[in-house]
Amino acid sequence: MEPGRTASIRAYIGNDVYDLKLGLGEIMEFEDRTGVGCMFAMVALADNTHTWKSSYISEALRLGLKGAHPNSNPVEWTKLIDTYVGGEGGFLLDYKEVAAQLLYAAVGGPKDEPIEAEEDSGEPVPKA
Repeated sequence: MEPGRTASIRAYIGNDVYDLKLGLGEIMEFEDRTGVGCMFAMVALADNTHTWKSSYISEALRLGLKGAHPNSNPVEWTKLIDTYVGGEGGFLLDYKEVAAQLLYAAVGGPKDEPIEAEEDSGEPVPKA
């Protein structure tokens, strides 16, 4: 079975558009580095309760770049995030929504990407 969704998004970071993707390895690293689950961070970023931490944004974006570009140098992504998210080139709030969308895409797929259902064979499905 081919997966129906890619868990990828595209977003501006600084002045350029980048592909971002969190695979299982990046999700586990995100959880280790932030101390919270992916879903907890996503909800905290999306619901405006001000319970999010800056690492939810910076780590999601850094690891999203790493996940979308696995053969690249991770130091490049750290420098990019330090410059545009944590430095003089941008502000955390500029990237809060992007981080929430990326975390959502990792667990549910991007909203604009439909889930492709398998063709029904007509055979009964066994109960678990």
